[in-house]
Amino acid sequence: MTTQNQLFDLLNLPPGGEVAAPRRAPWKILIVDDEGDIHAVTKLVLADFTFRERGLAFVDAYNGYSACKIMEEQPDTAVILLDVVMESRDAGLQVIQHIRTKLNNSQVRIILRTGQPGEAPEHDVIVNYDINDYKCKTELTAQKLFSSLITALRSFEAIAAAESASLGLKQALEAVPMTDAGMARFLSGLLMQVGAMLGVAGRELLLLRRRSDERFTLVAAQGKHEAHAGQDAATLFDAATLAGLRRVGGPGVLAAQHGVFLIPSAGTVIYVEGEIALKEADWMAVGKYCDRVYRAICSRAPNGEISMLTLNNS
Repeated sequence: MTTQNQLFDLLNLPPGGEVAAPRRAPWKILIVDDEGDIHAVTKLVLADFTFRERGLAFVDAYNGYSACKIMEEQPDTAVILLDVVMESRDAGLQVIQHIRTKLNNSQVRIILRTGQPGEAPEHDVIVNYDINDYKCKTELTAQKLFSSLITALRSFEAIAAAESASLGLKQALEAVPMTDAGMARFLSGLLMQVGAMLGVAGRELLLLRRRSDERFTLVAAQGKHEAHAGQDAATLFDAATLAGLRRVGGPGVLAAQHGVFLIPSAGTVIYVEGEIALKEADWMAVGKYCDRVYRAICSRAPNGEISMLTLNNS
């Protein structure tokens, strides 16, 4: 007769039947620096680092070319700790451009670390390059490095989750009939998903389309305005709210008494009733999510144009 422990052995289980939780893959961290000591010290300082019960897996690059090659092969890298001056005075800046434009990787978080801030002034770099943090090596203590990495990983996690959600919704969109009723249901689901991501589920959410005459049309809604799709926003909102919508000029713009979010490629605004306070990473994640969904909608429309009544510009 087979004993319980023999059964556990056959099933490769520990005695007592307890199943060990699977270990989650570590976060990939790419260290890009031409100084070997920087690599060694960074790994030493972060040796016991964990976030969300995941440790770190380090990848080393000692010049810009190697960094770009690694990112081509390992696009799931979470954070890059990037030096500026390596084989050339702007090698690090060239790496940023390659990753963001040539590889089209907007998920990876880039922390620029420089020992020569005069070669890459902080203001100029932040304005002109898509980085997520800027640190001088001389002031980057172990605690500051720890804090920067936590912030970067939180941002990466939020954006990756949004990317995954947008792909799932994109697949759902492919099954939606290209009719006004089918698209209305889909857009209502989109608002529910955005509400969950923003942590405002149950509150009034509206998707509004900015028309060529600078007026707004209600496309879809969650809440009391759900039955008002197709109406001019001027019939639904007070003057102050309409003025706030008109001031929207970029992603993550917060207006008094309510939050508004512009999907850049669509001229479309998501309106959240009541005050809302979100971190930049949350805005970025929602923006990426909505932009991907909007592009998916456009790709299904004739000639790449949205011609349905509910999304018409006119």
